[in-house]
Amino acid sequence: MKNELEESNEEILLLRKENEHL
Repeated sequence: MKNELEESNEEILLLRKENEHL
């Protein structure tokens, strides 16, 4: 089972990757 924190953390990491491409 995943924690809400883990899920939000993954989202943040994805957003960071997207920002790096900018």
